[in-house]
Amino acid sequence: MPGVDDDGNGYVDDTSGWNFAINGTNLIYGMNPAHGTATAGIIAARADGRGTAGICPLCRVLPLVVDETPANAAAAIHYAAAAGAAVISNSWGYAVGTPNTDVLVEALRE
Repeated sequence: MPGVDDDGNGYVDDTSGWNFAINGTNLIYGMNPAHGTATAGIIAARADGRGTAGICPLCRVLPLVVDETPANAAAAIHYAAAAGAAVISNSWGYAVGTPNTDVLVEALRE
């Protein structure tokens, strides 16, 4: 039902993922379509006889958008784990030497 947290996970209308940069369902705002989209395609593209087949064509992809805030990245990792993700692919592009925060390190350990 629109406007309701149907699954009780604390996120309203998150039927197709979540954008942690804006705390909402708009998965376009803030994402980098050149990298994450291509990576997801390499992973899970269906083998349909046209174009590229992914390395795991029966996998499901849970799109999550994060910004450079460690707390948002940690929240996205917790969200993915709670949703049952067995593998999480992260490619954030932080500059070399950017310090990790305890909240992010703990989320990665989870």
